[in-house]
Amino acid sequence: MSISRNNNIDAEIDAAFAAGKMPLEWLPRLQAAGMNDSDVSVTAGAISETHRVAGDTWWSNENVPFELFGLFGTLFMFALAIVYRGTKGLMLTLLAWGLVILVETSVLAVIDACERRRARLTRDVARKVLENFLLSPPV
Repeated sequence: MSISRNNNIDAEIDAAFAAGKMPLEWLPRLQAAGMNDSDVSVTAGAISETHRVAGDTWWSNENVPFELFGLFGTLFMFALAIVYRGTKGLMLTLLAWGLVILVETSVLAVIDACERRRARLTRDVARKVLENFLLSPPV
């Protein structure tokens, strides 16, 4: 097995993950290497799913204004609660809303991090499977 063949396979796998779908010409190669239809469809689904998560996550650069709103909104609510500390009802309401914004932002960040981690693990496993089956000589 040559290094250029390995590099070509790596480039093909990278292109498939970037496109978000498995190339049709892989189907006969994977089946010839010993994968059944179910395994091929699971691998194709893994490629599609990791592509969706990578391009569709909440905690990304596109959502920086919302993230900043969550942070500064929380700080603003807490500051208003301090200013209106003489009025217990208003102070507690502002503190509660500040906590809601803070918790919501934190929970969304954690959920997104978990999705990214799961997608990265799925991608690594799919990559190893593809490397093993695409590099193996036809039977």
